[in-house]
Amino acid sequence: YPDEAQQLGMTGSVVVNYTIARDGHLLHAEIAQSSGFKLLDQAALQAVQRTRFAAMPADAWISTSEQTFRTRIAFTLD
Repeated sequence: YPDEAQQLGMTGSVVVNYTIARDGHLLHAEIAQSSGFKLLDQAALQAVQRTRFAAMPADAWISTSEQTFRTRIAFTLD
């Protein structure tokens, strides 16, 4: 959660689409749905980009070497 966003009381959720290769490497990531705040959107995208994905077994994805996922990242203040 970016410090500046917390201080300004920004909350929301961001949907990120990302594609990973069978070996766990991130191939592509993009914002599919914005929170309405650039700071939160950038933080969500960076979180996905910094993630280390595990390699998939050879039989996990039949007939494809990559897979696209969609994740919602929520930023809330308690």
